Amino acid sequence: IGSRLLLDAPEGAAFSPAGKDMSLKPLVFFADPGAHLGICVSECPSPADPRDGFLAGELICTDKCSGLDADGKLEKLGECCFPAYATTAANGYCLPDQSVSASSLKVGFDKQDMRYRASRGGAIRTAPRFWPSDADLDLVRDRLSSAGKEFADMVSDLEAVHAVLVACTCGALALSLLMAAVFLMAPVATTVASMVTSLIAFACLTAALWSAGESIMADNVNAPLSGEYAYGFRLATTGYMCCALTVLYSLGALYAGSSLVGRLGDLVHEVGKALREAPALYALIVGGLLATLVVLLWWFFVAVNLASTGLLEVSPEGFPLPTFNSVIVRLLTAHTLAGILLLFLVQHLCRMCASGLAAVWYYRKHMPSQMPAQATAGETPGAADVDPAGARGGA
Repeated sequence: IGSRLLLDAPEGAAFSPAGKDMSLKPLVFFADPGAHLGICVSECPSPADPRDGFLAGELICTDKCSGLDADGKLEKLGECCFPAYATTAANGYCLPDQSVSASSLKVGFDKQDMRYRASRGGAIRTAPRFWPSDADLDLVRDRLSSAGKEFADMVSDLEAVHAVLVACTCGALALSLLMAAVFLMAPVATTVASMVTSLIAFACLTAALWSAGESIMADNVNAPLSGEYAYGFRLATTGYMCCALTVLYSLGALYAGSSLVGRLGDLVHEVGKALREAPALYALIVGGLLATLVVLLWWFFVAVNLASTGLLEVSPEGFPLPTFNSVIVRLLTAHTLAGILLLFLVQHLCRMCASGLAAVWYYRKHMPSQMPAQATAGETPGAADVDPAGARGGA
């Protein structure tokens, strides 16, 4: 997303990016966060137990040591082979789970059989003690969990479901045009149908989010600090909020439905008449929608570029670590506020134009006597039309 500047590795660095095609390994796992060492992997490691990450077959190795046998990998532990710890894919990077810590990795090392046969002499030895420190793990979490990175994650999620979003948006637009056409013939019935449809949609969305979140949380109840449990909790929380909104919407729909036979019904009838007799109002509605869409596209394009302008720091060993705390990323807050204000301004202008045209049409159609008369040159009162008594009184 956007562009990131990769600084050249310092002179004399022990390692530097190899420049190979890693399209089959699109994720970066920080094997040694203290040295900024990231290794390309096809999928983020997620061992069920910390001790499993120290198995020779689970070790994450650089290209230099990836072809070694099990004993060779254990011998190179901490040098070019590193333990796998629980991570979650986050927009191209492997984010360490909150359950991962230096103490848990130490316990996993102590419980695992780390003995190997040395390549020289064939003696049985124990692998070097190595695992990331808490400070290094927290550094990776902080860098990959900043506001700019979270926005980039959302963009990545949107990209993954863009086909569904486009299809739903086009379907909603087609349904809206259909309901607008039906509204001209049966305004009250169309209003009631839209309320009922919206209520059913809210209820289905609430049930889907609630049940999915609760199911994921139940499946990972023994790992409350895992990324899967946190994902289920967020889904369930969203379901709870949708449930509250559904209840509020139901109450509002009941109140609106009870008043449809009264003032709201009269208002809906008048709106239907206005749309039938003044089709120009449709242009304002469509124009307002297009203007809002343009503002949202502009805001989204600029926000994506702002959120992805972090630099890649390079350690003395030549390994990069992403940062998302540049001054340009901080402008994302100001850009968000400016986008909200501009969106409200555009929508307010559209409402003002629509309400002004509707008011002019209504008064000209139903109350022409209350419209201000436009005097012509021949209709201006002359001196003979002025009451002499009034003129003397004024004098």
